Amino acid sequence: MRFMSRGYSMTQIAEQLKRNIKTIRAHKFNVMSKLGVSSDAGLLEAADILLCMRHCEASNVLHPY
Repeated sequence: MRFMSRGYSMTQIAEQLKRNIKTIRAHKFNVMSKLGVSSDAGLLEAADILLCMRHCEASNVLHPY
């Protein structure tokens, strides 16, 4: 996700992580399926929401008591 949000292509991500492009595509497909999104924009939006939720939980914003 970090690389996608920075505009890296799948090929560039594979090179950076020293993985096969097919592995990167498979991971992306699996994550998109689990999150119920069908586009890169949806995937990045879901990642932003999850990061926000993690931050809020860590800050005790969701459960102030």
